[in-house]
Amino acid sequence: ALGAETAVLYVLEHDGRALRVAGGVGLPSDEPIGALVPNRADTPPGYVLACGAPVTVDDYASESRFAVPGSYRAAGLASGIGVPLAGSRRPIRSSAGRVLSVRSRSPQRFGDDERQFLASLSSLVATVLQRSASEDALRHVQRLEAVGQLTGGIAHDFNNLLTVIQGNGELARDEIATLGGEVGLAEEILDA
Repeated sequence: ALGAETAVLYVLEHDGRALRVAGGVGLPSDEPIGALVPNRADTPPGYVLACGAPVTVDDYASESRFAVPGSYRAAGLASGIGVPLAGSRRPIRSSAGRVLSVRSRSPQRFGDDERQFLASLSSLVATVLQRSASEDALRHVQRLEAVGQLTGGIAHDFNNLLTVIQGNGELARDEIATLGGEVGLAEEILDA
């Protein structure tokens, strides 16, 4: 929709020290899917995440807020815009630490309309990710509940077996005592 040559979704790693390239199109050679970019304000996605607001770059050649990777210029990229996904500054696990970035070969390619469009798109993506995370959490809770029910059932069945052993052990002990025999082994079974 924006006519950009590159679009990238970055996701903050659990330790917070790096952003992983989670997906994208037209990716530079040093940012394939799965690549890690340091989460520092001197990297493009780290700067966007630190700002917590959309960041527009009119010309990478004159950018001074962060270091522009050489691969951007090698790919002929001249301008870009990055937005944190809605909720990135709030403790919402599903969207925390996510940056959506688009880049173009044309300088000064992105203005207010593109920024608003990308902010709206980021909000939509964040909502989808939050819903997906909620569904994953629900499935996890359902699995835990099923394991709990299974464990409870096994414990109940095991307790039934122990009751049979306990009852028969007591009968055996009483029978042995009636016959005048040594009940020590039967007592050990009951103690165990």
